Amino acid sequence: MMESTKDLEPGTVLDVGAGQGRNAVWLAQQGWDVTAIDISGAGLAVASANANKVGTSITTVKTTYEDFDFGTERWDLIVMILSWAPVSDPAFVARLNASLRPGGVLVFEHVLKTERQSFPPYVHAMPSNALLSHLKDFHIQKYEEGVWLGDWGGPPAELVCMIAIKKR
Repeated sequence: MMESTKDLEPGTVLDVGAGQGRNAVWLAQQGWDVTAIDISGAGLAVASANANKVGTSITTVKTTYEDFDFGTERWDLIVMILSWAPVSDPAFVARLNASLRPGGVLVFEHVLKTERQSFPPYVHAMPSNALLSHLKDFHIQKYEEGVWLGDWGGPPAELVCMIAIKKR
């Protein structure tokens, strides 16, 4: 996520599935106007406290993906790092697309569903290359699959990382 956003001009960002806010806080420190959403009020409380500790602030919203109003052309950047979001649902992807401003960026990192690692359905693990078809209405700037340490630490996992741009 840090590498993906280093050359972007800060604006409005939505951290989807923010958890305890490690990405939201970092983005706020870089000058972004951050809204962090998650279903865990406890996680969001930690995120707000962590932002305050480093002298910045974030807006937090306890909500589900279904209930959150993503808006229309509202975000310059949407970050989805291990968000367990239903990106295989065309209606959800349409909401993401509509909520980004033209030229807006979607940064996505998630676990892959492979023979070597499996997850319960609610995790929404991606089969190899599936994300490309789910986000076909975006311009894919970067797409990688591999075994890496996630931004949460270890152990290594098979991940998909993608940067997608909303078409103008």
